[in-house]
Amino acid sequence: MLSRLFSSATVAHAHCDLYCGVYDPAQAKIEALSVVKTAQKYHESDDEAFRQRCVLVKEQRAEEAKHHLMVLWADFFAPAHFEEFPQLHDLFWKATHQAGEAKKSMDPAVGEQLVAYIDEIADIFWQTDKGRQMGVYPPKCAWGGRRVARPTLASPRRVRPLTTHQPGSISYQRCESFAEVGAAWWLLCRPSPAVRNANHWRFVALLA
Repeated sequence: MLSRLFSSATVAHAHCDLYCGVYDPAQAKIEALSVVKTAQKYHESDDEAFRQRCVLVKEQRAEEAKHHLMVLWADFFAPAHFEEFPQLHDLFWKATHQAGEAKKSMDPAVGEQLVAYIDEIADIFWQTDKGRQMGVYPPKCAWGGRRVARPTLASPRRVRPLTTHQPGSISYQRCESFAEVGAAWWLLCRPSPAVRNANHWRFVALLA
């Protein structure tokens, strides 16, 4: 009954613009880095099916990078920011158009230029008070030698014992000598220990 009633209706797509208050250029950078890596894998392979898959994935990631840039441009940055950083509009224009170029090209250098633009935007983002309040993954844990006091979504949700073999570490781990997969956020804030590999296996520390 309802299907017949709405059979001639036009399908509409809408976006719920919920102000979640969480923004970070890292989202765009992750997608842009995927563009670069996928383009590199394309050139390293002679498997035509794999290469076609690389083209598809690279185009999707480039579109996602463009989307995250547009969200920052339209929703995060305010007129006061564009007055303080007059190059910001032009930088976003270049970055979004570079994302479009990355969709069309399999040259890793095109994606690398996109990453460079995003890094410039991120540098401005973290100079703003708003960015330090809403951002999730700061490139460093200090501005002027001070650590960021505000907890972020990258913080662990449950307190775990501190690792014993990494002096000064603030990492909360599942146990004292294992790194929890997906919880390597602390590497952004503390120098990593002298290890050969850091993964979900036991750390092999080379302590001097």
